[in-house]
Amino acid sequence: MATTEPGTTTATYSPLLVGQEYAFKVRATSQGVKGVFSDEYAVLIEEDDSPPPVPTAPALSARLGVIHVGWDGARRRPGADAG
Repeated sequence: MATTEPGTTTATYSPLLVGQEYAFKVRATSQGVKGVFSDEYAVLIEEDDSPPPVPTAPALSARLGVIHVGWDGARRRPGADAG
């Protein structure tokens, strides 16, 4: 069960276990009066079989004895210039 602040339209519940089905219902409260529950919404938490994208190769630089490593975190498009 979760309670939100007035004016909030989202809530977060975690952790959710892979392979489990969860069902949710919501209702509003106004000035202490509770409304009726919504219809139930059920969702099955499926296994994440899509890995995140591979970042591009890191760019290294050194100055005054300090090494800086940076990358854009995005997969390079096929055929794009490696820069």
